[in-house]
Amino acid sequence: MQNRRAFLGFILLLNGIVDILCAAVLLILPQLKVPLLGYEIFDLQGAFMAGGWGIATLALGVIRTYTSKRPEYHGAMLLLGVVEGICLAIFSIACLLFTRTTITQVLLPLMVGCIFGASYLICMIRWKK
Repeated sequence: MQNRRAFLGFILLLNGIVDILCAAVLLILPQLKVPLLGYEIFDLQGAFMAGGWGIATLALGVIRTYTSKRPEYHGAMLLLGVVEGICLAIFSIACLLFTRTTITQVLLPLMVGCIFGASYLICMIRWKK
């Protein structure tokens, strides 16, 4: 059981770091007028949207990092990770299929959703054994 919790803690920590890095990109690049994955967010509304999502991503990253060493929160974070990963992957594929979004624009969220969704799913399967 200890190895299972350690693995989940590692996944939470890694996912938290990725979230914090993504938040930094969302918060900083629009202010520097650098395009995000092909989106040119140079107006105030685009920067506001990117900043709002950046703050939400930053909060989730901090929570994941904080809970990575606190096993009492692992169950809730495990469920959150599975749901978020699956939803992010499905949303990315749907955007690719039904909008003018390019593969370059959906590749990062698709990879993050698939990799972490699968990692959390593996943790969930191991947790039940």
